[in-house]
Amino acid sequence: MLFSILPGFLHQHGFDIDWMNANGIGPLLFSEEERFLRELNAGDSLTVDLSISGLSDDGRKWSMRHQIWRGEEVCAIIEADGAWLDLRRRRVSIPPADLLQLIDVLAQTEDFRVL
Repeated sequence: MLFSILPGFLHQHGFDIDWMNANGIGPLLFSEEERFLRELNAGDSLTVDLSISGLSDDGRKWSMRHQIWRGEEVCAIIEADGAWLDLRRRRVSIPPADLLQLIDVLAQTEDFRVL
């Protein structure tokens, strides 16, 4: 589920697939855990909050938390761990400065940790 949310967030901020290809970098997902707390139905109006729950000192590795809301109730929580992949070298890599700046503006969770 995250891989459908994260690219949308990046795209909204100018980091679309064309930008990733031109800069040779993209997100790499290591793990994802989804917890469903309430039933979701087709046609529900939902809001997704994205927070950073962990980040390495150099920004290569990250943990993110999505909370999916329907009105005033949290219906699902998605925890994901990943990194930035250098698409040319096929190695985890430090992202460009402008992408790091976007990550820096994300709200940090109350249990944020340095990875």
